[in-house]
Amino acid sequence: MLIDPPGKERILAEVHRILEEVGLKVETEEMRRALLAAGCPEKAGVRILIPKRRADEIAARQKAAQAEDASIQ
Repeated sequence: MLIDPPGKERILAEVHRILEEVGLKVETEEMRRALLAAGCPEKAGVRILIPKRRADEIAARQKAAQAEDASIQ
């Protein structure tokens, strides 16, 4: 294993902090609208902040989609 469980938790905590405090620069209007509609706040009209709860929901949906894709193949 390259990263031990405590190391993974530290990385995840830092990712959440960055998404919540710095946010993402969203380049497409469609994605911007979707994130705003999902309750993600905008920062200075340039970035979208992703609260931890939303990031966790997105990650769970992505894992489910990957599992579904793997079962089809």
